[in-house]
Amino acid sequence: MSSRSSQRPTEAPRVVTPAGSCDRRGRSPSWALAALALAGVVACGEGQAPSGSQPTPSTTGGAGSTAPSQRLTSSETALTNLDSRIGGLRSAVAAQPSVAALRGELVANLLSRSQFIGSFGDLSESLVLAAEGRPSSSDPERVVEIEASALGAVHEFTRATDLLASIDRTDSDAFGNLRLARGDDPRPIEQARRERVGRSPSFGSWSSWAIALAAIGDFEAADAAYAAALENYRDVSPLPVAWVAFQRGVMWAERAGDSARGRAFYEEATRVLPEYVVANVHLAEIEISEGHVDAARSRLGRLVDAGTEDPEPYGVLAQIAASAADRERLRASTESRYRSLIERHPKAFLDHGAEFFVAIDPELALELALDNLANRTEDRAYQIALEAAVAAGAVEVGCGLARQATEEAHPGFLRPSVPLHELALGVLADCE
Repeated sequence: MSSRSSQRPTEAPRVVTPAGSCDRRGRSPSWALAALALAGVVACGEGQAPSGSQPTPSTTGGAGSTAPSQRLTSSETALTNLDSRIGGLRSAVAAQPSVAALRGELVANLLSRSQFIGSFGDLSESLVLAAEGRPSSSDPERVVEIEASALGAVHEFTRATDLLASIDRTDSDAFGNLRLARGDDPRPIEQARRERVGRSPSFGSWSSWAIALAAIGDFEAADAAYAAALENYRDVSPLPVAWVAFQRGVMWAERAGDSARGRAFYEEATRVLPEYVVANVHLAEIEISEGHVDAARSRLGRLVDAGTEDPEPYGVLAQIAASAADRERLRASTESRYRSLIERHPKAFLDHGAEFFVAIDPELALELALDNLANRTEDRAYQIALEAAVAAGAVEVGCGLARQATEEAHPGFLRPSVPLHELALGVLADCE
């Protein structure tokens, strides 16, 4: 099934917002709803499935369902190779600036590195590369795809989808991932991807289907589809394998509300790729919740010592650092990092920024969360906004958001996130 641009856009739901003419950053409020980095898809390892594969995943997959680790390149070697590839492609693009294929490969590798190790300077470089490629490219449509991927990575979903629609790429995985990321109805996307797996089963088609299955709330089927993707993995890079484990962890821990099952996958992701920043952060948060503070402190300390640009490890570590001086130093560093990133990429860090500021400036956290919800109305955006509203004591806003979160997101489709549903019901219990 194809989701062509002739399809009418989904009507944006109303977002409840606080009154006031300006926000705490001095901007006029604009609350109306206005690849790799979107859903974390790694574009490698494409291989045909064995003959006879069916587009119905077995639901027997578990935490151990990964590609054999003995045939994967070590994480250190894989990341060194990635750095070398980026260096070589920079030189190639400088020598042949009109060749869109080289520019696109460079942007894809930069976004991949940013995703795994939190090198957020790569996001800025990708945007510059995309913009510079427009005037002189020998392949105008490829340049549009490159720009859409860079914009999607910084959560400029509407601009990115408009670009892909302008070159009739609305049936692509990239377009579908953008729609899922901003909260569009996932059911047509899931159906189209189910059909594609039947036609051409591979690592890419199975993992894309898994993303859509998770979005509709069929978590067991999504988990099995991820396992099937790994069975069809034909490369030696550990990066896609770690990504699959991380996606399964997020799905179980944050969408299905099963932290024990999620933890097993986070552990697998960090075993395959110890440098994987966000996987380590998610695992550390579970360790903290279980009382294993020393393990979490050590895990996060390694990320900070490695110099990641991602503020999240600093922020979580600030909560559990051994001394008051360390906690304050890390808190101040995290705040500075988030403010800088939000200034550079206004939409990309609203969600994590809101989660950080909720403990130190709940009103600012609520503003960031509502900005994020204006950009993407998927389940996690609602959950962050609800948590911020509760922390800020914004009862009317919280009640409005809780009502929206428990209503149909799309005709006949309720939001599937278990933690969001539980939070919304708890908020509604205190509403008139």
